[in-house]
Amino acid sequence: MVNAIRHGASHKADTSQKNGVILAGTYDWNVQDDVGSLADDAYQTNILLSWRREKADWLGLDWRDFQLTAVAVHKGADTFDTDIWAFPVRFTSHIGPLYLNLQLSIIRGETREVSEGLAKLTGKTPKVQAIEHMGAHAMAEYTLGPVALAMEYDYASGDADPRSNTPLTQFSFARDFNVGLLLFEHVLSFQSARSAAVGIENLSQLNATSFPLTEVDSQSRFVNAHAIFPQLKVNIVNNDKHQLHTRLGVLMAWTAAEGVVDPVGTLLQEDGNEISDDAVNFHGGKPGNFYGTEVDVQIGWTYRNVFTWTLEGAMLFPGDALQDENGDAVTSYLVTNRFLFAF
Repeated sequence: MVNAIRHGASHKADTSQKNGVILAGTYDWNVQDDVGSLADDAYQTNILLSWRREKADWLGLDWRDFQLTAVAVHKGADTFDTDIWAFPVRFTSHIGPLYLNLQLSIIRGETREVSEGLAKLTGKTPKVQAIEHMGAHAMAEYTLGPVALAMEYDYASGDADPRSNTPLTQFSFARDFNVGLLLFEHVLSFQSARSAAVGIENLSQLNATSFPLTEVDSQSRFVNAHAIFPQLKVNIVNNDKHQLHTRLGVLMAWTAAEGVVDPVGTLLQEDGNEISDDAVNFHGGKPGNFYGTEVDVQIGWTYRNVFTWTLEGAMLFPGDALQDENGDAVTSYLVTNRFLFAF
């Protein structure tokens, strides 16, 4: 509008999604169970405001692909007294040789859905629980010719008290937002899935109305952690025909809550007012605070932007959060080899 007033009839509107301010809204109506019943449905409203610039010279610097986006999300359902608000914010931009990606998400609200399931394991009355989640991601990458140096920080709030009368505080990243190759993608995913299977078996015998799988099974997501992840990428060959690169990263992760706590294993042996003396991790040991150190290596070759061959490997040196009841944990290894044809 400002440009139209300034330039008059000579102004041509920029219809791309790379420049300007975008305001969008959506409304979702999710049928949960019975199509003919409205009582079990969930409703979600999303409002998005985004400011974007493809190129700019602010402060004398070369800005490219600038984007600042904020979203307000509300979800509600009568079935379990669910009333949740989420506020994700994202900033990304290239500034000369520097690339920044900053994200923050805060979730607040309440629900009885998780309590309906987990409270059954202890014979207690389900209650509406407060939701207090927070997650953050920060990536800075600086390119020097064929070399790129990156530093990544990730945070997902955790929950060390799985009882049904305490707030829900564990945040989970999206399933396709990977942090490392082995620790969260495979080790914690397997351990939490095994715990979820035990919980589902117990809940099915108790005729539970809720099976809060995602509160137990991480499904390869980044959860309950602070992590720093320095990385080095070297473009060995980069031309129209071949692109060959190697990447090295060292991931170090600590718990965001007071240790790694298996909700199912802990609740099944709860015996009093205190939960700390009953808490166990997913391997049956005492909750620890250090996940460990993971070393990741990647080699990738792309031919004419059609064929890509990627070879990756990882080694995890476990910390006390992964130890069993005897204080033991073994070093883990991973090697993957994949081919991709894009056309």
